[in-house]
Amino acid sequence: AFARALVVGSRFDAATSEPWASMPSIYRTATAFALPSLYEGSPKALWEAMYSGVPALVTSAIEDRPPAGTCTLIDPHDRHAWTLAIRDVLTHPDRYEESARRALAWVRTRRDTRVLIRRETAFALAVSRGLEDPVRWANQETARLSRLTASPDEVAQPREQSERKEVRP
Repeated sequence: AFARALVVGSRFDAATSEPWASMPSIYRTATAFALPSLYEGSPKALWEAMYSGVPALVTSAIEDRPPAGTCTLIDPHDRHAWTLAIRDVLTHPDRYEESARRALAWVRTRRDTRVLIRRETAFALAVSRGLEDPVRWANQETARLSRLTASPDEVAQPREQSERKEVRP
């Protein structure tokens, strides 16, 4: 109904249950990726869309926020803002190309699969233990484990330098 109200009905596809291996090609055919959730922790679907070079319209209620300039953050309760953003990205996709390029560069160098697996495992452990704030605990545990498993060179580098270090997959 929301897609029809936006007058994008034929251009809207709610990906439901697709095989994981086919997702990169699906993302690459999209004009944009929208994640209007009321809450998100560290959304793998967003990182996958960014890795595919798709402009992203994302809920501002996200725990693990991408850096400024890599996506468009929108209040999940502001239906009018979502309407305008979706219409704009469909009408003027060129306006979003630069943020999609920045997102792709960022996700390639910053979203280390090992860290994502650590965070996911820590979150599942926190939930199984009944901890009050599983997301916060998982983030702290992930940071602790990352420090323990970092190479001596990574630990010795100041944070700013290590963020600029180019990492190739």
